Amino acid sequence: MEPEKVTVKNPIFGFSEKEILNQLFGKKGDKYLDRVEKADKDFYQKRIELDKKMYQKAKSSGYDAIVLMTEAGKKSLQKGRKPNSIELNLFNDLNNQR
Repeated sequence: MEPEKVTVKNPIFGFSEKEILNQLFGKKGDKYLDRVEKADKDFYQKRIELDKKMYQKAKSSGYDAIVLMTEAGKKSLQKGRKPNSIELNLFNDLNNQR
């Protein structure tokens, strides 16, 4: 649980997962999200598969991270403040940055 210093140079980001999916896969990107329903008995496996597809598409498109912020985070940015919460998914190996 030690903080790590990271460098992100080319992230893909959005204020909803649907927004990020549409950036990665076009206007029909959110169809992937519709296939992953929490009530589904295979939810966990489908969620892992969706995350893998997002990672592969973002990485092959030259991104080095996926950043998801909430609408509250968006409002903080508009006010020139740092958001309280950011979901950051890095694609690089921290061990190779040292």
